[in-house]
Amino acid sequence: MTHAKPTPSMRVSHMADALGLDLETAELRGALTPEARADMELRCSGCTDPADCTARLAATGGRGLARAPAYCANGDRLMAMKASG
Repeated sequence: MTHAKPTPSMRVSHMADALGLDLETAELRGALTPEARADMELRCSGCTDPADCTARLAATGGRGLARAPAYCANGDRLMAMKASG
């Protein structure tokens, strides 16, 4: 069976999930604008290591990452969102 290659949108959502963040809820609460989320997806499209990102997310089952990988273009933003609860 062939699996579809994750899109930047999917990787952003999966990374957020792995960090314990719910981007949909953040958008509904107004903590994340649709424009900011689109910017995150654009940044992800320029990822320097999408294969490692996908493998790392798969290895954790999409849960339990303490922090985003150092190469993650959205790492600082995601970690700030995590810190702000």
